[in-house]
Amino acid sequence: PKTYVLGPGDVLQLELWGRLTRTALFEVSPEGKIFITGGGPLQVAGHTLAWAQEKTTDLAAETFRGVHADLRLVRLRTFRVYVAGRVNRQGPVDVTPVNRASEAIAMCGLSDGAARRSIELRRRNGVRLRVDLDLFDLAGRQDMDPVLEDGDVITVAPLTAAARRG
Repeated sequence: PKTYVLGPGDVLQLELWGRLTRTALFEVSPEGKIFITGGGPLQVAGHTLAWAQEKTTDLAAETFRGVHADLRLVRLRTFRVYVAGRVNRQGPVDVTPVNRASEAIAMCGLSDGAARRSIELRRRNGVRLRVDLDLFDLAGRQDMDPVLEDGDVITVAPLTAAARRG
């Protein structure tokens, strides 16, 4: 909950209990909001699940006396990222916000002559990140295998002659 960032398409379940008992499902709208009956709209996209849990608990306490609330994530959104370069199958891959670059690459399969250490991940906002599957696999460096975001493009470079020798 402290690290998962909500976005459009995530499905949340709100449980109310106490003087009022109710269960409601909410899908985060394309605008990033959920609408809580009696509480109004709440902008959750871009915030962590923990933040949304705290806000809905506060909102329930303010709106209904003697009512407790619990908000849970019940279904992760899916989105597409694109994998190109030295892979067996180039193109779009459906992933969730908890998938890492290595998982999208594995779905496509590294082809012969692919560089495991020269992979680029380009975000929609233009940020470029380095992906190094060897540093991730051998040293556990999670920063070398970033979590995916909607619209990411992963490009696997060819293995260079120097890398083949060494």
